[in-house]
Amino acid sequence: QQILDMEKQMLNTLGFHRTVPTPYQFMNRYFKAAGGDRKFQLYASYAIECALPSYDMLKYSGSKLAAAGVYIAMRAFHTGSWNHVMQAHTRLSEADVFQCACDMAELMRKAPTASLTAVYKKYSGEKFMKIAAVPVPSDIRISQSIVIPGVFAHLSSIERRSCLSTRFAFVPMMNARGTIEASRVARLSI
Repeated sequence: QQILDMEKQMLNTLGFHRTVPTPYQFMNRYFKAAGGDRKFQLYASYAIECALPSYDMLKYSGSKLAAAGVYIAMRAFHTGSWNHVMQAHTRLSEADVFQCACDMAELMRKAPTASLTAVYKKYSGEKFMKIAAVPVPSDIRISQSIVIPGVFAHLSSIERRSCLSTRFAFVPMMNARGTIEASRVARLSI
């Protein structure tokens, strides 16, 4: 603790400012990799800003939030796929981004009726090309998770029964190489 306090004191004395990385520090790089136009960039920004006030989204890093915003915009405007270029720039596979994108897309769907509507109103204006009116891709949902053959066997009998129920979905958890590392059952909000 004393070392950390001394480092902090030294940095303050030298005039260094410490900050926490935000999604906006990653967005420009990801935009260039995705090759989107102004509308694409606004939509990704809208997706990210919908996520910022949500306490549930704090579990995701700034880089993952930025990647999920770009992923949603790519799906909304059909401007390519999550290919090796996006993986190289973000250091995240599509499987790594998908859960964050699902959570973010759900917040976007709720934005018009949410208790905090400032972001929705902002992106509904002419200045932002009424980007909030662009529908959220319907294929980005937690219920889109699929059971991959051979992975079902890794689940316990209780988890298997839960997967067969209509209120649960199997969510494969993949590592960076794209192989199944673990699995879990996620409760769906129906």
